[in-house]
This record gives sequence, C-alpha cells and structure tokens, in this order.
Amino acid sequence: MLDDVLHYIFFGGHDNLNLAFKVYEMRANHQSHFNSGTAATIYIIKDPVAPPDRIAYMEKRAIGCRKPITALDVFMQEAAAVPRLREDGQFIIKKVLLMHPSLADWEHRTHPLFLRPNPVQQLPVGKQHALVQYMLDTVHIEEASQEGDRKVMEEWIRQLQIDGDRGQQSQRLIVWIGDQLTVIRLRCLKKERSFDMNFIQRFKQIFKIFGWFHAQIAEETSIHKQYLGTSDNYGLKHAFENMKRKITLLTHVGIRGLRVVPGVLPFMYI
Repeated sequence: MLDDVLHYIFFGGHDNLNLAFKVYEMRANHQSHFNSGTAATIYIIKDPVAPPDRIAYMEKRAIGCRKPITALDVFMQEAAAVPRLREDGQFIIKKVLLMHPSLADWEHRTHPLFLRPNPVQQLPVGKQHALVQYMLDTVHIEEASQEGDRKVMEEWIRQLQIDGDRGQQSQRLIVWIGDQLTVIRLRCLKKERSFDMNFIQRFKQIFKIFGWFHAQIAEETSIHKQYLGTSDNYGLKHAFENMKRKITLLTHVGIRGLRVVPGVLPFMYI
C-alpha cells in the first residue's frame, strides 16, 4: 500500500465505527460496554489520466475567493444543462414504456429513437482504470468531536507515512470523502490550523468532498414532505387511503418507507 500511495493518485474516506462488547458474567471490573472508533479506506487510482493538480487547485481557490460564484452563474449552468436533462428524462420514460410485456416483441425496439443519449463525459473503463482498495488500521478514536477528528486525520497521515520527506508526497493534493459531519469537522479543522507552521499541519493538502448519500436523503425527505399530504386533502396519503393501501410506514423517509409502494418515489422525479 505504501508503495502505491507513493507512486499513484489516491483518495480516502473514513467513518465512525461502533462496537458493543457483551459480557455474560459481569463483575465490577468486567462489564458490558460500548466502544467507538474510526475506520478508513484508501482508494488507489492506477489511471493514466492526469492526477489532481495541487497548484491548479490553489490557483482556482484564490480566483474563487476574489470572484465568488453568484446565483446568476448557477442559473446559467442550469439553463445550459436543460437540453441534456430533457434528453435523459425522455430516455427514462421511453425505457419504462418498453419494459411493458406487450412490447417485448415489438419490431421497433432497436430504433435509434430509443437509444441512450450520448454521454457528456464518459468515464473510462478497463483493467488499467480499476480502483485498488486498502483498509487502514482501525483506531480507537471517536470522530464526533473536533479534537477527535484532528487525532484521526493525524493518525491516517502517520499510517500513510506522508508526514515526512518521502519525495514530494507531502505536497500532493489528497481528496478526502466523508459524510456531512466529517466535512464540517475538516472545514473547521483547516480554519483552526490555518496559521500553523507548515503545509501538513494546516491540512492544506486535504481536499474535502461532502457525502452525496446524505444529500440524496435530504432531497428524498423534501420530496416526501411535498407529496405526502394529509388524509383530508390532496397527496399520497389521501390517495393510498382511498385505495385502502397500508401507509403505516409512510410517515418518514427510510428504507422501509420507500418500499411501501414500489415505484412511487422514482415517478415523483418525473
């Protein structure tokens, strides 16, 4: 792993780990307890595509500080993406229609009209582009607090041996992925250490990316609240009661809640 870290691009991520230790013959010094720790995974990208450039990142960050993105920029980007999103939406609708059993032997199923739209940025595939994963040693350090997150990041840097003079390793940009809590902790940690002596101590080599899973759950929660409604008004709850369908699990967004009526949530997006 250390050799791959030295010669290839890599990114990492960590999350909390909770273990319950059960004791069946408890004594004063031997009781059931609950421990919290942190586990991390390193992903090696043995890919010929150009790696993340730290210098270019710092330059773009400086430009962004002088000229922050505005609401107009967001609206312009969204307007530019509308044609592509429309094509994708039409493809999904046509794909759902073609799944009907009555169209299984339709002679026009392979018509170019039903082909998938061209990709905007096709990701490369193949053996040379495959990720290699390594697990770091799990540590008995909780990441819920600011101090715990600092100790965790210092421990990962120590295990990866990128805190010394291994070539130019300490000057490389490291992409670190985590949930919303991890991103907030890292952001506060970089702000707190911004006046430290060197590049490593300031954690300037860490490029944080928030967890898309949490963003997806937040979006589904918003959609759920908009479409659920009440029993006496319009909405899913009113419709399901009229159809005499069980709605006991529709009060919140969760794995069970999304399985009450299969296919309901995807059609909300359409």
